[in-house]
Amino acid sequence: MIQERILQIEDGWLFVRHSELHKPRSVLLFVHGLGESGLCFKEAFESRDMNEYSLVVPDMMGYGRSSSAAGGDFSVESQIRRLWRLVDLLHLESFYVVGHSLGGDIGTFMASSDTRHRIKGLVNIEGDLTPHDIFFSNKVIIAAEEGRFTEWFEQEFKEEIVFKGWGSQWPSCRRYYASLQFATPEAFLANAKEIYEKTQALPGRRECLTGFTYAALKMPKIFCWGSESLARGTQEFLEFASLHHRKFEPAFHWPMIDQAERFYAFLSEFIKRSGEG
Repeated sequence: MIQERILQIEDGWLFVRHSELHKPRSVLLFVHGLGESGLCFKEAFESRDMNEYSLVVPDMMGYGRSSSAAGGDFSVESQIRRLWRLVDLLHLESFYVVGHSLGGDIGTFMASSDTRHRIKGLVNIEGDLTPHDIFFSNKVIIAAEEGRFTEWFEQEFKEEIVFKGWGSQWPSCRRYYASLQFATPEAFLANAKEIYEKTQALPGRRECLTGFTYAALKMPKIFCWGSESLARGTQEFLEFASLHHRKFEPAFHWPMIDQAERFYAFLSEFIKRSGEG
């Protein structure tokens, strides 16, 4: 049974969907991407392969059905802090993180700072590993610097790029367009700027801060990607760094939607192989 709750966390209200939280089931915390909402993980609640797990799918502050942050703080650090508060409120002793895009970055930084070792593993779905992964954040920066971000966000990005462009080919992008209608421009801009900053190449290295941090994680982890979206430079980095990864095809930036049945079957297998399923 799916439960929907709105919890007061710090300076706002956080919306979360979750299944029954029964021990000894493994818990999966899903974290959506930039401009997204928990709607991108809708198939998780429909998948037979997920029936044996407890699923927790929040909308981060400023996105989906969650409120805006009263203090205007949408930084990655604040989003992570609120997610840890959610973990505490739901009394989650241990869990896996399944993060998409920005959510993959957030999952990476959550895991790297998890001193209590509550995170048992990380499934990173096209998070930002190299400077090649700037999907559109650079365009956000340019629009903001030119003083036309709101116009760019509402017209060029939502309508032209997402709806008419990506959405004409991929059902996942039409769902992304739906989520974008509930994203606050302030949250989108703040998080896009951080993505841009964190995906600048580290001196003398192929990867960026998130890529370096992800590669250094000592826990079960897997990088999942769609055949039609991941930059060639990032594919080469995955091989160069000997990072376990799984390609889904045909799929765009949202393989958990474009190849939902295969993705959630694989996710279940990963959890079981990690020894907690």
